[in-house]
Amino acid sequence: MLAKLFNKHPILTRFLVFILLPIVVILFAVYWKIIQSIPNYSGEIYLQGISGPVQVNFDEQGTPTVIAQTDADAYFIQGYLHASERMWQMEVQRRTVQGRLSEVLGRAAFPTDIWMRTLGLRPSAEKAWSNLGYSAQNALIAYANGVNAWLAQAQTLPPEFLALDFTPEPWQPVDSLAWQKVLALNLGLNMYREIDRLTALKVIPPERLKVFYEHDPEPETAYPPLVLQNRANEESDQIITKGAYPFENFESLSAHLQSELGLGLTYAGSNAWAVSGQFTESGNTMLANDPHLAIMQNSPWYSIGLKGDKLDVIGMSFVGIPGVALGRNRDIAWGTTSLMSDQQDIFYLNVPVSDRSHYVLKQNGSTQAIEIDIDKETFHIKSDSPQWLNKDILPVNFEIRRTPMGPVVSDAVRLTHETVVLRWAALDDDDRSFEAFHLVQYADNWQAFRNAVSLLKAPGLHFIYADSQGNIGSQIAGHIPVRGKGVGVIPQRLQSGQDMWKGYVPFDQLPSIYNPQSGFVIAANSQIESELVISHEWASDARFRRIHHLLQEYITQGKKINISDMVKIQNDQVDLNSKALLPILTDQKLAEAIIKQVDDDERHMVSEALAQLSTWDAQYRVDSVAATIYEAWVNELKMAMFSTKLNPAWNNSNVASDFILTVSETKMAEVLSNDDFWCNSSGDSQKIPCQDELINSFKAAVDLIEKQIGSDDVSDWLWSKTHNLRLAHTLFSTVLEKPFTKEVPMGGAQNTINLALWVNSPNRGYQKSLGASFRQVFDLGKKQDDGKTIDQINAYVIPTGQSGHFLSKHYNDQTAIYNAGKTHYYRSMDASKLQNDAKKPEKNDLATLRYYPKSGG
Repeated sequence: MLAKLFNKHPILTRFLVFILLPIVVILFAVYWKIIQSIPNYSGEIYLQGISGPVQVNFDEQGTPTVIAQTDADAYFIQGYLHASERMWQMEVQRRTVQGRLSEVLGRAAFPTDIWMRTLGLRPSAEKAWSNLGYSAQNALIAYANGVNAWLAQAQTLPPEFLALDFTPEPWQPVDSLAWQKVLALNLGLNMYREIDRLTALKVIPPERLKVFYEHDPEPETAYPPLVLQNRANEESDQIITKGAYPFENFESLSAHLQSELGLGLTYAGSNAWAVSGQFTESGNTMLANDPHLAIMQNSPWYSIGLKGDKLDVIGMSFVGIPGVALGRNRDIAWGTTSLMSDQQDIFYLNVPVSDRSHYVLKQNGSTQAIEIDIDKETFHIKSDSPQWLNKDILPVNFEIRRTPMGPVVSDAVRLTHETVVLRWAALDDDDRSFEAFHLVQYADNWQAFRNAVSLLKAPGLHFIYADSQGNIGSQIAGHIPVRGKGVGVIPQRLQSGQDMWKGYVPFDQLPSIYNPQSGFVIAANSQIESELVISHEWASDARFRRIHHLLQEYITQGKKINISDMVKIQNDQVDLNSKALLPILTDQKLAEAIIKQVDDDERHMVSEALAQLSTWDAQYRVDSVAATIYEAWVNELKMAMFSTKLNPAWNNSNVASDFILTVSETKMAEVLSNDDFWCNSSGDSQKIPCQDELINSFKAAVDLIEKQIGSDDVSDWLWSKTHNLRLAHTLFSTVLEKPFTKEVPMGGAQNTINLALWVNSPNRGYQKSLGASFRQVFDLGKKQDDGKTIDQINAYVIPTGQSGHFLSKHYNDQTAIYNAGKTHYYRSMDASKLQNDAKKPEKNDLATLRYYPKSGG
């Protein structure tokens, strides 16, 4: 038959046999290879490294409960599971902190590598290792052994490794410890803010800076003159990479880390609160937590239950780190929000022009030369794909300088011709922050909990606490510097030993609350009332006020709070700050002035847009038209008011806009009411204050919305048409968009409890870059005389899924649930009594894996 077909259609037959068939065979072989790497959820596995059998029960979302005979085996299997689901993510994390991404991703990752090696996070973790307690070290070792056990037995690595053609190195315990420091870096934003203030002060008076930094002290205290060194020959002090700085300024560094790694987003924070049992339907204390981090595929979190001989916890683990970071055990539950604490300072050093290896410091009555360590780091950069078409990139050498105070950052970021050093608590040799999270898993009461979190150095966190005995509380943790000079809001020149940090505030002096009369405690990144100076860069109090209002509303109405109510509050989309500005934007006199200036053919559209705003309830729902109009108008208004004076400071309108858009609506309302500095029309008594800016920005907003949505029908201007959550694969979405990227419409704004930070993409509209990276709610149940806790409910959800494998059913199977404001329920610590619409978990788990010690292991 084949011969007959060949004789009749020779060209077609050759094409089928010699071209199409081999392609099909190759594609099938690749597909077969890839599906072999999909994680398995059932069966039996024999491993060297565990001391006894371990059972893992998976629920419908792929969330495991690890049941082991020892804690070490539980951590071992956690490492194994993390690796099986997220090895590519773990490898990216490890190479990020090591400064070795460019070895596999090429030259685009080279700037990230230089910055990470400049900070020295991995060497810092190595120094911190010896300061950890025995239990914490053992957990890290067991976890690393579990990761390596998976690497040793994995017949096929995840497809990312196949695509890039490399095999991961064995996991080291310090790899986990180092990644914890990146988490501190993610919330460590003060160094950027110090430079921003200094830049803005070039063009505006110090007293005007409080529009942007409303919590700063008075100008004479906050912004003393920075005495820059008079350099006779600035050109002689250039580093080895003169003319080739990876980052031209701190703004480009910040933008790079945000876009490439999701680190350091402006509104990274969180919500957490606990409610006393007197106000809950079950009579039990309840705790809710939803940390705000970059939303990406994959999630930084992996939900899990861990049971050993002492360990018995459920909650969210950080991928790459052993244990449950945020969750609960049988006795207590804990959550966190960013403290927004200032743990970083920028110092200008007095470095002689002729000598890059020392800086001069007045100390003990004399001038001393302090040595600067200079290391030549070598970077191996992968050539561009396809490699066979590109020449190999020769290794690149880069000098990195470090001082006893911290790394010299001005060698990687062009600031001035000065030598600039970063002092940061997270780089201290005695950092035991991992141990704080490790030990809190074993705490069984308030004092044990406080003892554990007292070890936290960085980042600064605001912990919320609840226990099965009916107690609730909050505790500030993280080391707060005692400064010898300045208040930490702008860079300082280091001239003497008295200018350096003097140590840290003792833990017992940090604010805490235990069983308040109100019956609840809240943390939402807003300013904490304390005589202690913790920060000058608090988030807006809009989320705090909204959570407080909703909880108090339940209490006042006598309605008992349940799991569903807590989840509903987490998904609330009302922005109280918008309510502060709305009366100005919906003023009838302003509306008349706007309508008077538009063409006849636009008058109906403009009138309808203004009418939508006049009845808006400040909710950022996906079906809201007013939210779209308001957000566009306010952003355009901020640019209209502030850009003229601020753009020259950065000489870059994009950078200035990032700074400008941080102004709160409450501050905007204040400026629009009584400030004549920022607006051209403020001094005209015949006009509304800032009338020109208000009208012009409204016109610009309407034009922008029309362009983005493609319609002049106001009813079409739905929030969902321009605002989406985009989940993109870190590697494959850049090559092929459709199969590897998921987009879903999403509500929320930067000051709603259901927080959403939006980044405007010219081609895709507004993409959600930051929000609730998970949601958890715990009902702690009642502790009986026999020590058992009953009647507990534990709810959770993440924005994506448990697995990092794009062919796994758990890749993004929680996205729809997350977006709908719903949750799942943990199988471990199952409830015997449930309330309202909290569905009782089924007795049978979806799948079970059993691990046994391998003979000789």
